[in-house]
Amino acid sequence: MTHWGGLVAGGLAVIPLAFLFAGEARADPAADADVLFQEGTRLLEAGHFAEACPKLAGSQKLDPALGTLLYLAACHEKLGLTASAWSEFSSATEWAKRTNQPDRAAFGRKHMTELESTLARVMIRAPLVPPGFALRVDDGAQGTVATGIALPFDPGPHTVEVTAPGYQPWRTTVNVPTESTTLTVDVPALEPGAPAAAPLPAVESGAPPDSTTPGASSSSHVLLWSAAGLGATGIVVGSVFGVMTFAARDSARAACPQNACAPGGLDDVDRLRTYSTVSTVAFGVGLAGALAAGYLFLRELGHASADSAAPKVVSRSVTLVPSLSTRHAGIDLLARF
Repeated sequence: MTHWGGLVAGGLAVIPLAFLFAGEARADPAADADVLFQEGTRLLEAGHFAEACPKLAGSQKLDPALGTLLYLAACHEKLGLTASAWSEFSSATEWAKRTNQPDRAAFGRKHMTELESTLARVMIRAPLVPPGFALRVDDGAQGTVATGIALPFDPGPHTVEVTAPGYQPWRTTVNVPTESTTLTVDVPALEPGAPAAAPLPAVESGAPPDSTTPGASSSSHVLLWSAAGLGATGIVVGSVFGVMTFAARDSARAACPQNACAPGGLDDVDRLRTYSTVSTVAFGVGLAGALAAGYLFLRELGHASADSAAPKVVSRSVTLVPSLSTRHAGIDLLARF
């Protein structure tokens, strides 16, 4: 049986921990976590709680274990971080219940009850909550904090910050005492931030609005070159497999004269079908990419012409129109300037 030792604080040895943590199973723990755990428990037994707690917290993060969590909760309790210790004992108690460890569950429940009467709680109230409202405590170190609920806080100073798009942030500091109490923090109505952007100038009647922006132009260029690359790739792949299709066709005809295939002839037929399918699909993709590239190119050309021309009403349009007849099916590209 592994000896865990006792916890010493102010000359008082907490012996039950040695019994509760005996034989802790740490299946293939990470080396770093084990080193942190050993160092943390050594410092804890020596009464150096401020140094022990971060090491135990690091070990728990790397290799979560029930025994480590109980040690960490006990360390925070000795350090006076009552809210952290209460939360960790609560999690450890539920963990022990799930894993059928009644001794550890009873230990965690006992410490939770003792800490319950010493907890200081803080309720943050925000009657006016604008869209995008965000509340952070200690720069997010406390995690998500709900408004209107009294939550346990560790004793000491805590920063409360409220932000919302279009409003100036609000920030305050609340000092949580060591005794049991409930503090209330009222968030005032946030003050508007920077003034709204000036409205866009009116567009003269009959002249189409200029919707081209640097971001849109850049995106359009990316789409144009992507479509052109797709079209070129499809045509190249289709051409290569087209040549391979003709070669496979000749091989299949030689292997299967008059529909009577020699041994291995069916493989040539399958190869012919595969090459033909790939060539057809690739040509289709290449054609679609080429049409899309042409459409985007003509649209950008139209925008460029509008920017450089004298102020006048010009009718411009670029349209993709499907066409279908008894002899062919396809897509027509119509442009008007």
